[in-house]
Amino acid sequence: MNVIKRSGEELLLMCRRLKMRLQKANKATDPSHRTTAEVIRDITERVSNKCKSLKRSVSVEEIQDMVENELMKAQVFQVAHNFMYISFMRRAFSFVRRIQLTKKILFTF
Repeated sequence: MNVIKRSGEELLLMCRRLKMRLQKANKATDPSHRTTAEVIRDITERVSNKCKSLKRSVSVEEIQDMVENELMKAQVFQVAHNFMYISFMRRAFSFVRRIQLTKKILFTF
């Protein structure tokens, strides 16, 4: 199963990367609101299975929506909030990198 990145590039779906992002969001959460490793594993598996069942390439945004929905179903709202924040920041940095690359290309001619 492939993932379509924001740049348009297609990569193989890496459950390990998804799990790491969930762990990062969990670690950024106050200890009293964190979830367990088992819940993170289950969410990773459910999202992976959903992606595979679509039988097509899935965008990063679609995967993020699936993860957010699974986090809400698991009632780990603070982890969901941190996951969304981390996703937003990644999008913002990606946008800034594209602008910088465009400027670099334009000013070399």
